[in-house]
Amino acid sequence: DGRIDVNALQNGSGAYLGNGGTVTVNAAYLDQNGQIYAMGKNGGHVQFNVGSLTMGPAAAIFANGVTGNGGVVNLGGGSGAIDIQRGAIVDTSGKVIGEYDTNLITIQGGLINMNGILMANGIQDGEGNATSGGGILLIANGHTTGLDSDMLNQTSFMSDVKDSLLARDADLRSSLDGWISIGSHGQILANGANGLAGKDGGY
Repeated sequence: DGRIDVNALQNGSGAYLGNGGTVTVNAAYLDQNGQIYAMGKNGGHVQFNVGSLTMGPAAAIFANGVTGNGGVVNLGGGSGAIDIQRGAIVDTSGKVIGEYDTNLITIQGGLINMNGILMANGIQDGEGNATSGGGILLIANGHTTGLDSDMLNQTSFMSDVKDSLLARDADLRSSLDGWISIGSHGQILANGANGLAGKDGGY
């Protein structure tokens, strides 16, 4: 339920003076229910190098480029389950440079259960021009690695929370190994901004 804020500084009128910062997490497992902010003129970079990931209902990552390039968010990269629950948000909206070098969300794991919202939309830039949507890449490699119960026992989680995490992980692995599931509440948005110049991105 915490907050990490590497937003750029703002002037008295609220305009960003610089670019969003960088957040990197290295862990076997990450349970996120807080918010991460990496916004600025150009969006920042959020990197989760984790085996397994749970983004709970209150989890949010904002790496928006408010007037400039969208941010970059990379989640996972290991072989565990990636569980993005209803209410969770990842937003990198902004301009695109090149072939999706910015305004890009990449999620990779043994399986992906997506019931949250992923946004890589284009924006109206500082000159009023509509910009194209960004890119969203989901990769499920299969052979999903389960959570380590011994590792969880060394944490400060209450025993009922540990049991719930292990049970959900086992259920996801038994039903979705190697799959990408976009649930009824899941949304993937890579829309171009309104205007003649705007083009939809890819996912």
